[in-house]
Amino acid sequence: MKYYQMALDLRRQQEVYYLANGAYAENLSDLDVDYSHVCQIRKDAPWMLECPFAEISNVATTFEGENQGSAQIKFFSRWQTPSSSATPEEMPSEKDSVQDFFLLLWYAHASVPNGVLCVPYTPLGKSVCNNIKSLNAEDLWID
Repeated sequence: MKYYQMALDLRRQQEVYYLANGAYAENLSDLDVDYSHVCQIRKDAPWMLECPFAEISNVATTFEGENQGSAQIKFFSRWQTPSSSATPEEMPSEKDSVQDFFLLLWYAHASVPNGVLCVPYTPLGKSVCNNIKSLNAEDLWID
């Protein structure tokens, strides 16, 4: 749930930034939020946080498509994200990773305003998605 709260904070900070600037911040360092106690902003991808067992992406303007204007979480119960300086040989193989769920939190001015999508891939992911949904029924849930 820690990473979900971080994504909610990211969404709130993006809305403040949007009110002040008329657009969402592309780089996480432009927001008034500090996650350095838990995660690190990737040097080669300044819209992405690398965290133990998770990746949180700020998809404000970086990518085109229906997910633009969202915070995304990929949670892995059995894989710590590699550092951005990892060589291809140091990267974990797909057989070593288990992604439990994928979560999208769209921003207010996105294609799905304040929408939430949680896609479970494992029993743990299903439990987490159900828990998040029960705590946040006011959001627009996409099933």
